[in-house]
Amino acid sequence: ASRDIVTRAPPRPISDQALLAMYYSNRAMELAIAGDYTAATPYMTVSLAATHVPGSLNNAGVVALRSGDVAAAARHYRAALARNADHWGALVNLSQPYERLGDSARAQPLRARSERVLARDPFHQFMAGHRAEAAGDYATAVKRYRHAIRLHRSEHRFHSALARALLHQGAT
Repeated sequence: ASRDIVTRAPPRPISDQALLAMYYSNRAMELAIAGDYTAATPYMTVSLAATHVPGSLNNAGVVALRSGDVAAAARHYRAALARNADHWGALVNLSQPYERLGDSARAQPLRARSERVLARDPFHQFMAGHRAEAAGDYATAVKRYRHAIRLHRSEHRFHSALARALLHQGAT
């Protein structure tokens, strides 16, 4: 299955504890998306008891924010960023409480950092190229695919997508 998944590096094993933490974090998010924050909270608590990976901390922030606890949400987002300063979700999510409070001086630098993270993410560039290609904007697709290739040269799907977009432009 790993040949069907686009990744930065080959898959690596994780512990059962980390796997369970991801499961509980994802289950909490499913419940939160459905609007059941009360049911989501215990799942998130179990996830955070097992591990403090940035993704779970970011998810905990989302659950806290949607439950109305802005201070707890900000703490979770900052904890995620302490473990991974380039965690795009935590950057964007931490900027939102500041924006709600009208504190653009704190929100704007986080938004700017999040944009820089996306600019360095080959998978974001690839997906932006894919969306542009699907919309018939082949010039933008070519630009985004080339950017993805500069960031991650060894991903053959990026090269295939670029070739397809170039063909749509008439290049042979």
